[in-house]
Amino acid sequence: MRPRIRQAFVVPIGAALLMAAALTAAAAEPPASIEVTALAAERSGDAVTVTGTAVFGGQQPLLVGEDPTGDAPIRPEAAAFGLDVTELAIHRPDPGSGELEFTIRVTELSAEPPPEVVRYLWQMKVDGEEYWIQAKTSDISTATAFLDDPQGTLEHIPGSFRLRGNCGFLVPDAETVATCQHLAWIDGVFDTEANEVRMTVPLGLEVAPHFTPGARITAGEVNASFQLVVSNATTSDAVVQDVDYAIPDKAVRIGIVPAGTDPGGVPFTTSAALADDGSFGGDLDVGALGPGDYEVFARACFADNCGVRGVPVTIE
Repeated sequence: MRPRIRQAFVVPIGAALLMAAALTAAAAEPPASIEVTALAAERSGDAVTVTGTAVFGGQQPLLVGEDPTGDAPIRPEAAAFGLDVTELAIHRPDPGSGELEFTIRVTELSAEPPPEVVRYLWQMKVDGEEYWIQAKTSDISTATAFLDDPQGTLEHIPGSFRLRGNCGFLVPDAETVATCQHLAWIDGVFDTEANEVRMTVPLGLEVAPHFTPGARITAGEVNASFQLVVSNATTSDAVVQDVDYAIPDKAVRIGIVPAGTDPGGVPFTTSAALADDGSFGGDLDVGALGPGDYEVFARACFADNCGVRGVPVTIE
């Protein structure tokens, strides 16, 4: 992502009057394990037809960026405002919900950030297209500075969480001040118990079609900053997302091995067709296998959360 001057923000008079009680939410719990609950295999000619069902759990948060403590802007005072970022994480907590959660962890978030003057901005590329995710307690100043912002700004207080895209420069020929247009309001929370800022982006949004299973989120950077007219190195704690993230989807793969083979050594060479209810099916080519006892395995996965089950089959 090329360097750029951040957006300019002017803090309106009386913004402190917009402070409200902090939002809270439970930190992400470990996802349920994935289980292949039923599996059957039947020989038919040169193929073994495999059918089964699986129950899917979600994904653990994937750590995609880290930053040392104690480097908040205007330190150490800024840490009390939640500006000392330590970790970045992304995950899809529920494979059935179609939502992607972005987490910014800080050393301290004892109260909701002051309105207008504190902003969290996660810039990223999603399959090469630039998007921004922004979190503020209130965002009146942005609405007055950029005409593309929609009505409803006052309704999103406390907790102004935005997805931005269609990025470009305010003065194209100069290529100095960069901005992205408002695309959608998204859900988010300032979790004072977990010291986290969490934002949720729905998959499949018409205004953000790149957020889809299989897409890669790369070239990310998070800025937690005071909005003192302009964000820069002296007012921001910048953290680089240095681990790429692939948006996961549910999948089942199948394979066949001689009886007694350790499940860890099974080559899952074939993808099974998977229905919304967790049922799946597929065919394994066994024309080259000699007579004997074999075992068919199915592995159901959602990201790194996997479950495996085997069933015996005899080839005569």
